[in-house]
Amino acid sequence: NTKSLFPAKCRPRFVPRRSQILSRTITSSTLGRYSSDTSITRRAAAAVASGALVPGWHADVVHANDWHAGLIPAYLAASGGPRPATVLTIHNLAFQGVFPMSFAPRLGRPNSFFGIEGMEWYGQMSFLKAGIQYSDRLTTVSPTYAREILTETYGCGLDGLLRARSDRLSGILNGVDTQVWDP
Repeated sequence: NTKSLFPAKCRPRFVPRRSQILSRTITSSTLGRYSSDTSITRRAAAAVASGALVPGWHADVVHANDWHAGLIPAYLAASGGPRPATVLTIHNLAFQGVFPMSFAPRLGRPNSFFGIEGMEWYGQMSFLKAGIQYSDRLTTVSPTYAREILTETYGCGLDGLLRARSDRLSGILNGVDTQVWDP
C-alpha cells in the first residue's frame, strides 16, 4: 500500500514486480547464454515502451540507474513515436557494463546504434555509455560528483561525452530532506 509509505505528491503510480519484466539476470558471463528476448534490459525496455505491463498505462518518466539499466533509455529513444522522458542516475562511473562487441547482434538494434555516437566504447560496447548518450537527463549522487566526472581524472573515459551532455547533467545530493519527509 503506497498510501502509507509515501506522501501524496511523491506516490509512485506504478512499480512493476521483478517477475513482471524479467526472467534472467544479465552479466558479462550470461549475456551470451540467453537470446536477446530474455535479456533483462531488452525485456524491461520493451515492456515499458509498449505499455504492456498494465493495459492503458504508460510511464511519464523512466528513471534508470547505472549500467544495468543503461539500455532502457537507448531502446526508448530508438522506438520512434511518443515515449516517456528518461533520466539516468550515475552512482559510480567506474562500473560501465562493458561487453564485447560480438554480443551486439543479440541486442536487436541497427548497426548505427553501436558506433562511436552510440554505445561503442574503445572497441567494445558500454551499457552505461548508451544510457548517457540517449537519456534526456542525467543525474549523479551529488553536485560535487557531477563536476568530478566531467574531468579526465574522474571521467573513466566518458568525460568527453559527459562534457558534451553537461547541459543535461545535475547532481542531486543523497539523503532525506526532513522538512519534506518526516515519517
